[in-house]
Amino acid sequence: MPHFLELALTWSDVGSALRLVVPAVLGVLGTLAVQYVRRPRLKLAADRDLTCTRIESDGCVYVRLVVTCSGWTKGATGTRVMVERCWRPGDERPRTLGGPTSLGWPSAQDGVDGSVTVHPDTPRAIDLGALTRGPHRAGLVYGVGGGALDGQDARWHLHLGLAGGLAITDGRDVLEPTDWTIGLLVVADDSQTRRYDVSVSWDGDAHDAQDVLDTLSVSVKPR
Repeated sequence: MPHFLELALTWSDVGSALRLVVPAVLGVLGTLAVQYVRRPRLKLAADRDLTCTRIESDGCVYVRLVVTCSGWTKGATGTRVMVERCWRPGDERPRTLGGPTSLGWPSAQDGVDGSVTVHPDTPRAIDLGALTRGPHRAGLVYGVGGGALDGQDARWHLHLGLAGGLAITDGRDVLEPTDWTIGLLVVADDSQTRRYDVSVSWDGDAHDAQDVLDTLSVSVKPR
């Protein structure tokens, strides 16, 4: 007759197994928890003290926002700020650019896809756009601040600062005076997408660049 050995587990055996398994499981759960807690948390804010928003050598007023990453998280790679839609008070439907379109970073003008790394506690400026006289463009990105072309609206217009100098053929990226709300998405690798509404207004009939900068108002509100 065949003989079978029956193995009986004792409480001591169970305890020994748990002493091996539980620390390993807790270690894995702890690692996952730390990774989750340290996910990048991004915030978009107005450049209230006009550190980055200024008149530059081409005579345009460059309007910029500030992106920050929480100091206790890891750096936010692949960070992009994307235009979702634009609208004015009373508009029946918002203006879109054919899909979410990335804004450009003045510190990374060669970043065609509009993505950069935002390090913890290191604010990084993003171009909302440039205020120029008239809706025309000169060069690859913006118009010239000195004056409008003949026959064009000579008021100050906001040219959205799209990544890579992108310009929409039908001019949807050029916002005429004066009160606009711009819906933006802030996205990054391993980070929750955040949505903001940016209200911007200026005096389209301002005499010069300094005057239009003095009348510029920008506020950022999370959705």
